[in-house]
Amino acid sequence: MILLEAMSERSCSPMDAESTQDARRRERALVERAQAGERRAVAALYELHAERLFRQVIYPCAPDPSTAEDILKETFVKVIEQIHSFRWDESRGVFPWLARVAKNRAMDRHRKLATEGRSQAPYKQFLEQLMPGQGEDPESLLSQEQELQGLKARVGELLQ
Repeated sequence: MILLEAMSERSCSPMDAESTQDARRRERALVERAQAGERRAVAALYELHAERLFRQVIYPCAPDPSTAEDILKETFVKVIEQIHSFRWDESRGVFPWLARVAKNRAMDRHRKLATEGRSQAPYKQFLEQLMPGQGEDPESLLSQEQELQGLKARVGELLQ
């Protein structure tokens, strides 16, 4: 939610002072520093690309803003792990690679949710059979429990 709020506050204007070539050189230097293990360079790449990744790649795939922010975090964890495998392309820069990492994280999240839903469905059905009325409201369940206790008490009296 924080990133979504920040996006609405900032304007999305193209680079004003820097030429595209200067921006590419700066970005390439950040990538090389990140590949050398410099965490500040990864943080700078985050600052440079996180908003665009969130807006263009992640948020359209995510069911809600908090999930989208989680995916963005997972994306940059993966970027830290995999930055060494990135090969610089002067015509494209690093954004397409970041976008692919983000898209993969989003797809992994969807697969995980779908798998959990499918794998848990038989157990949920089994539990519903064992515990009928689980979908009822708590007051109704309490009333049924009290009625059952009253019946048990009366049966106990009859048996004595």
